[in-house]
Order: sequence, then structure tokens, then C-alpha cells
Amino acid sequence: SKGSAVEEEDGASDQWPLMKSDITTTIHDYRDTIPDRPDIPINLWSIVKNFIGQDLSRIAMPVMINEPITFLQRLCEVNMEYSALLDRAATTASSAEQMAIMCAFAVTSYSSTSYRNKKPFNPLLGETFELDRSADLGWRCLCEQVSHHPPESAMHVESEEWQFWEDYTMTSKFRGKYAQVLPHGAAHVLFRRSGHHYTWNKPHTTIHNIIVGKLWIDSSGDMVVANHTTQDKCTITFHESSYPPWLRLREVAEFVESD
Repeated sequence: SKGSAVEEEDGASDQWPLMKSDITTTIHDYRDTIPDRPDIPINLWSIVKNFIGQDLSRIAMPVMINEPITFLQRLCEVNMEYSALLDRAATTASSAEQMAIMCAFAVTSYSSTSYRNKKPFNPLLGETFELDRSADLGWRCLCEQVSHHPPESAMHVESEEWQFWEDYTMTSKFRGKYAQVLPHGAAHVLFRRSGHHYTWNKPHTTIHNIIVGKLWIDSSGDMVVANHTTQDKCTITFHESSYPPWLRLREVAEFVESD
């Protein structure tokens, strides 16, 4: 993948918005893979058996089970991997077509859960992550850890056609064989041309086979995508699965309400 480092001209403002005509960018090569974790046997049960029923964010785990990136980078990656859908939605004149594209974009943040299930590192309070893709994809992203307990992350992305922002926090419980994650907060998209403002929530997440077996992640519940300008709503229902994704495809249903 390609990224870009930002170098501001003399006298350029440090204020938002991120997209400014007085910024020059240079393309650099970035890694497209991350190192595999060490292949060291771990007796997880001896570590977590005393934490059943507790908040996952307060459990100290061996670092070798983590993905070697911060949660802020992971948040940016999963939300912006299909940012081309926002570019497409910004140019359509039909609010119904725009709603359909926005629903597709809202579920893309779960596209990697079938194969990317390692936990990223928890960010420190005040830690930030910035990704500048203005030269090739037309947007810049800034994330910050704004609370430590409970953990809460803020994300802001800007392009010439749209703005995306999200505040993400969660409550989690470890149940022994599985863990439950209940996300809180909302994601927002504002299209500059039309002024259409969308929001949506995140469904619940269940992490299976934490102690024994192959780890897999399932999402369940309703995701409501709302256009606050036209009052249109689409409810996307994630059906709970009893089987991992390599044995049975996920089931998602949706219906649209329009005034």
C-alpha cells in the first residue's frame, strides 16, 4: 500500500480542516504486511481463569498474543479500507442510491473479521495516530485515545467531498469460552455538496474459542443507518451464528424506512 508524509509550507495553519490547499505531499512506500507473532505455546487458561465475568480491558495478557499495531491504527484501517464507497456516494444525485452505498460502507468495517482476529495493543491516554492518504486516496485521518478507563477513541477523517468522524468506546465481559463486546457511540458521515448527514451504530461482537480451538468472531444485532437530512433509515440485522465463517456464510438482512 502507499501512504504519504505531510510537509507544511512556511506559514501554513495548523488548524482544521485537514484538507488545505497549502499542504504539499510526498508519496512513500509503506509495509503491506506485519510480522507474525512468535510461535510460543501459551497456557491462556492459567492466565484468564480468575477473570471470568470481568472487563476485558482490565485483564493483563501476554503481549505475544497481540497484533503488533495500536488499536488507533486498527480503527483507521477497518473504517477506511473501502473509502472509495464514500467517494461514490458523494457524487450520486439519488438519496436512495446514496443510502444503499452508505449501508454497504457501514458493514465493510467487518470485512476482515473472518481472518484478522488478533487483538491490537491498547493505546496510551493522549496517544494519536495519523494517516495521510491525500495524495492517492484524497483523505487524511487523525485518531486519538481520549479516555483510558473506560477506553475511548476518537477518529476524524476529511476529504474534499466528505467528512467522517466517530467516537468509539465499549463494554466487554469475559465469559470463559467466549467474550462479549458491546460497542457504544456512533459513526458520522457528512457530504459537503448535498449536506446529507448519516449516522450508524455498531452491532454486538462475540469472540469465540478464546481458550481452546480456533478463534473466530461473530457480530449480531441491529445496525441502523440514518440520513438525518431526508429522515430515511435502513436497519441492517446481523444474525447470530453458531458456526465459524469458514463453515457457514454470515447472514445479514435489511429493510428501509422512508418518509
